[in-house]
Amino acid sequence: MFTELLFELDKSEIIIEPLRNLNNYPVLTKDRNYIYPLDELRMLVGQRLITIGLNNFFYIQQEVIQTNLVRDHFGKPFLKDYPDVNFNVSHSGVYVGCVFSTMRVGLDIQKVIKLDTATLADKFFAPEEKAYLQQSTAYKIEFTRLWTRKEALCKALGTGLNETLLQMSVLNDLVDEHHLKSQQLADSYWQSICSKGVLQPIKLYKMSQSDLLSGKLPTTYNTVEY
Repeated sequence: MFTELLFELDKSEIIIEPLRNLNNYPVLTKDRNYIYPLDELRMLVGQRLITIGLNNFFYIQQEVIQTNLVRDHFGKPFLKDYPDVNFNVSHSGVYVGCVFSTMRVGLDIQKVIKLDTATLADKFFAPEEKAYLQQSTAYKIEFTRLWTRKEALCKALGTGLNETLLQMSVLNDLVDEHHLKSQQLADSYWQSICSKGVLQPIKLYKMSQSDLLSGKLPTTYNTVEY
């Protein structure tokens, strides 16, 4: 089972206060300082997606989530008493997503990176990845795609980013036991999903503000086949 809830923020600042009242998991918000309102909004949406997904796909109620939600020493949240329940949140720019599975899973969403990607690639990418990028006609776009794959792999492994893992090539869809797939969300956004086990077609629910507030899933979803 692979399911993703995806929300596009757009002009959704109006939902901050209702979301604050709906759910707040201190383990996710402790010691966080929000520089911009959008930062808090993305965190609140991420928490809400976790709640809705665990309610609807695993029938876990919010009070159970509240008492079971912890972070590992790399900061990845999980439910301590539910080893077969896996989820992962990511956000960038206007997108917030959360993927759910019975297998270990990692998700990364990233707006196309505008920094000095060539310097980053030289430091963190494997030789074959650097060679691939040098031949690309869309260097920053392809760099971002590969970066999301590295992030998703690290999140699935639960190890956090480190230099050894960053320098593992993610050009292929299979890295050891982990499967990687990437999807372009919009012209300037990529997302990648990684799982320990074969990635089946993903049910992608595009959530609206009313869906977030009601806690109900949309009546339709898209099936993403890679």
